[in-house]
Amino acid sequence: MILQFKESNMEQKGTNISRMADTNFDYNGSAEELKTISRRRRGYIPYSTIYERQSEVRKNGYWIPGLPVEATIINVQRDTSTGYHILNPFIYTIELEHGRYKWRVLKRYQDFSYLSSRLMAHRAAEIFKAPSTSSY
Repeated sequence: MILQFKESNMEQKGTNISRMADTNFDYNGSAEELKTISRRRRGYIPYSTIYERQSEVRKNGYWIPGLPVEATIINVQRDTSTGYHILNPFIYTIELEHGRYKWRVLKRYQDFSYLSSRLMAHRAAEIFKAPSTSSY
């Protein structure tokens, strides 16, 4: 028996997907076999984990080579719910598109600042890893 998620049932019952995925169900095969079978079935939820490596994502077909990821800020609104964010009290709604997939995320300025610092650190690490171009 394969566990399938149906969006309409989850919305009606208010079922938490992660809680459903943690429950046991009758299946006698291996975990790897179940993983490949469930990806082919209707109702499989891609991006269900944040811990997949980039090579796994490419192998599974989430990343479409040659197609850019387009990001557009579609809304900026002031967050008046708390007085915590005094300097940058804005929430940005960003729409991302990659191939036929579209999704929206809400981010704050601090998220962009953190991403920028992580990218700069990654770039510095890659420069150290790169072979030198000078010959002695």
